[in-house]
Amino acid sequence: GFSQPKKDGAPCPYLLVRVAEDSGSERSGGKVKRQAIYEVQGVFSRTATLQDLQRCNHDILRSLGYGDLPPGRELIQGEIVEESAEFDPDTSGSTTRSVISRLTIQYVEAY
Repeated sequence: GFSQPKKDGAPCPYLLVRVAEDSGSERSGGKVKRQAIYEVQGVFSRTATLQDLQRCNHDILRSLGYGDLPPGRELIQGEIVEESAEFDPDTSGSTTRSVISRLTIQYVEAY
């Protein structure tokens, strides 16, 4: 689940998801325009290649409908307005490699 951390030594590959930021602006009545930044980290064994990490990032984006016009899957009535990926290098002594996909989503929430 979202709030349950992975145990040490969990088998690879696995995904970790977190909300890095969530902010509101442009309030109008009971509605607020919000922007949330989600981070999805794909963790692989050290033997994973850069191509494996790139494919993981691509699969994360595709699973959320990114690039589909119109979107194949709506995400909380919002849209992905920015995305980026950070690839961890294979360093001496590391036991895993990972990719962190950052997705910025804008949506309107009614209160």
